[in-house]
Amino acid sequence: MSKPILSNSKGWKRKRPSQSPTVLPSVSAGTGPFTLVDPKALSPTYGGITGTLSSGERVFGVPKDSTASSMAIRAHEYGHLALERIKAMKPGELEKAGISPSWSNAVTDVVVNHYMMGVGVREVEKLPLEPLGVKSMEELGERPYLGVQEMLRSSGIEAANPRLEREVQNLRTSFPKRELELVNHELVELRDIAAKLAYGDLSGPEANKRIFKRARNLQALFGSELAPKPLPTGKPGAGSGSGTTPGGVVAPTSMEFLSESRIKWGKMSIIDLPLTGVRKVKRRLKTLRKDYMGGFRFPLHALIPAFDGKCFAVKRRVKGGAVLVDLSGSMGVDNEVLSALLSVAPASIVAGYSSKPGGPHAGVLGVMAENGSAFDTSDREEYFGGGNVVDGPALDWLAQQAGPKVWVSDGGVTGIGDHQTHELILDAAVKVKEMGAIQVGSLTEAVELLSQQ
Repeated sequence: MSKPILSNSKGWKRKRPSQSPTVLPSVSAGTGPFTLVDPKALSPTYGGITGTLSSGERVFGVPKDSTASSMAIRAHEYGHLALERIKAMKPGELEKAGISPSWSNAVTDVVVNHYMMGVGVREVEKLPLEPLGVKSMEELGERPYLGVQEMLRSSGIEAANPRLEREVQNLRTSFPKRELELVNHELVELRDIAAKLAYGDLSGPEANKRIFKRARNLQALFGSELAPKPLPTGKPGAGSGSGTTPGGVVAPTSMEFLSESRIKWGKMSIIDLPLTGVRKVKRRLKTLRKDYMGGFRFPLHALIPAFDGKCFAVKRRVKGGAVLVDLSGSMGVDNEVLSALLSVAPASIVAGYSSKPGGPHAGVLGVMAENGSAFDTSDREEYFGGGNVVDGPALDWLAQQAGPKVWVSDGGVTGIGDHQTHELILDAAVKVKEMGAIQVGSLTEAVELLSQQ
């Protein structure tokens, strides 16, 4: 194929190809066709590119030699295509939701790299990521997001570049402790998304929701090229004070900022839900099981070989615990899956929470299943609203319950007005850690987890 050339501001032009565009990228992405381009013709800094031109033409460009760095670039770009095939991280999707281009690129790069490692393509670990050339976060001024993005992107690949490894270590050393803990938390979440995608345990659309949450949190805390903000002041390793954050559950398209000092958890009311249903698996509450010793309770099973000989009974311990469910709109709650959750752990107490219907300034918590009775989930919208608002008080309720404890939430905590702040995110993370609760990101994951107990 003849090489494409970069034209004037009107866009791409290419010489007439001597053959049709390659089908290989199309096989990986499940769409196409793609026109092969030379990434270096676009910019000397480009290693590889996968994108769509304003005309709708799909382009794909990677180096063709067999060096370790070129193989890593090819693996990375094909990772983008593979995830696009399952409708994960479609180009431009995060930007449409208000995420800046730099954060969109950073979080998707992290997921792609760890996805490829998860499916066994270890070549991506040699990805040639160039360091920023700074010695501390202070040098970045009102652009701390650049340092955070480098720390995230370098995860799993920094060992291939000693200069990058040293710079990332310097950035971490000069980073306030509390902010660094939040960065590490978001990195763990992104790697978990990649691992679940690699093992086929997460759908593309569900991954998109979780990736958006992570990008929104990071952009709110550290700013972006669209709205720069300084790193909160504080001694490195000693924590920091407050900053500012974009308002709203959905990342804002207009950067309107609120003072964190004004945003607190909403007031939570505990409501009595009508538990009119019977848990479908109430029979599992029986505390006796068949065995070869104990009281003689199952005489029919003594007839060997027709039965197994387990004619005696011993008591068994029925697992209890507590489950707290985030019922806000971002969770995409399906009433049938919620009903399954209420049934799958018959000895547990299950409660749900959200903002009050019609207003994002206060919230409610209601017990949806207890002692063999359950709430009719078809009435959910009558009692629960679409926001979070009271994640903190709801977690306080969970901390008071008997364990084991499970929190079903995507982690997008908010306070009064459904606004999200640095302090609220940190407070929720501390509550979960201190009580030793298990956090799962969706109702489906919770059903699978509790079914194994």
